[in-house]
Amino acid sequence: GLKTGKPLHYQGCAFHRIIKGFIIQGGDFSKGDGTGGESIYGGTFADEDMSMSHDRPFLLSMANRGPNTNGSQFFITTAAAPHLNGKHMVFGQILSGQEVIAKMEAVPVADTRTHKPIKPVIIESCGELVPVKKKKSKDLKKELKKKKKKEKKLKKKARR
Repeated sequence: GLKTGKPLHYQGCAFHRIIKGFIIQGGDFSKGDGTGGESIYGGTFADEDMSMSHDRPFLLSMANRGPNTNGSQFFITTAAAPHLNGKHMVFGQILSGQEVIAKMEAVPVADTRTHKPIKPVIIESCGELVPVKKKKSKDLKKELKKKKKKEKKLKKKARR
């Protein structure tokens, strides 16, 4: 990144804060303690849509130090947290793997001031989800016809 000189990804990044019944927080790839990180824009960026509520567990939300200070840090809710509404931006939700979040939340912490886990909780691997274009129904029908023809040919060959 422009500010940190670190690669802008979460691979190898730790969850530095675990508060049971509330959140697990990570995304500080530069310092690892909740004081660092950087957005893809360099430094921080302004708040965007703050209309989504922290009304359930497994929501992804931006961590910040106040208005318009979003960087790379994020948290995952492990319970509803309505007091965060209007202060932190919800940008997604965990669709699968909730049992992993529960295991992460269960890691003991060193103290109740920093909530730092006593053993590392690391993002081992990560990537980007890219939307796949849906094929038009005509294309799908053509593909199915080709597939059926191939199967018939294979069956005929197998009978010989």
